[in-house]
Amino acid sequence: MFPSYQTDRRCCGLDVSPRSASVSGWSQIDLPRKYFASGTNFQTAGNWLGNRAPDSGDDVFLLSDDAVYLSNTTFLNSLTIEEGNSLDVEDEILFTLNDLNLIARPGATGSNLSLSADSTGLVSVGRDLNIAGGNLYLNGNEVAVGNELNFSDVDTRKPAVFGHGELRVFNQINGLSDFFATAGQTLEVINSGGNQSIEVGRLLASTSGNLTFSDFDEVEMQGGTTLFIGPNRTATFSNLDTAPFLSQPEYPAINFNGTPGNPTLLILTGANNKIKANVDVNAYARVQGTATWENATVDLDAATDIL
Repeated sequence: MFPSYQTDRRCCGLDVSPRSASVSGWSQIDLPRKYFASGTNFQTAGNWLGNRAPDSGDDVFLLSDDAVYLSNTTFLNSLTIEEGNSLDVEDEILFTLNDLNLIARPGATGSNLSLSADSTGLVSVGRDLNIAGGNLYLNGNEVAVGNELNFSDVDTRKPAVFGHGELRVFNQINGLSDFFATAGQTLEVINSGGNQSIEVGRLLASTSGNLTFSDFDEVEMQGGTTLFIGPNRTATFSNLDTAPFLSQPEYPAINFNGTPGNPTLLILTGANNKIKANVDVNAYARVQGTATWENATVDLDAATDIL
């Protein structure tokens, strides 16, 4: 699922690490694997090993502890961002024909590892978006994933999605991630492939923020999950395809599956909270507050606490 590569960047007897670029004297060498050497601008040729900026046929690696930004529309074959690096698409467009990877280093201290974009920026991933212990930031923009979105932990670090905008996935979502919506905005995760489920960790929408999961068969919340819905806000799960386990197929099921000592907690604050979903709360869950359950069935097991 996640790619592997040689961290010392040696091939064919050559040292192709960024450190070697300063003494190599190479000029305009079109290497199929492009390594960022230093600097901040992705499009500046001199910032790359071989003194040539990447193009659509290149596998690209940001490995040198840099904060990098795009200054133009960029087409790549694949992109790997390793821990300690960040890429800001800004208001540009980033296309990868194949995978885009955010990969944390085992044993590292959890330094910067992120991909972000501004409101009119676009990130389009041709195949898989793999987030291993990294962070994806949306600022009103869209991130479109042509195949799978894969989340995984590295050591104790969990992947997370922050901000507001649209995260659209055309195939399945694997693994567990946290989702945090910006105050006053909506973070929407959209299933464009049909008949898929998503597992979520922490879900946080501030008192004026919204989290929306659209077109999923099922949204499953793991033990320790907190779904916070602010006053007069709505958590909406909409446009569900018909599925046999639902009594009202226009809404998905939300399963709260806690464990002893690690309950799932649903917090509803303020008035006029509305939940549009079929809710199945298993043992070791706590529901705090009140809400209007619209067009929904609510199944609370005996071990559920209503606080």
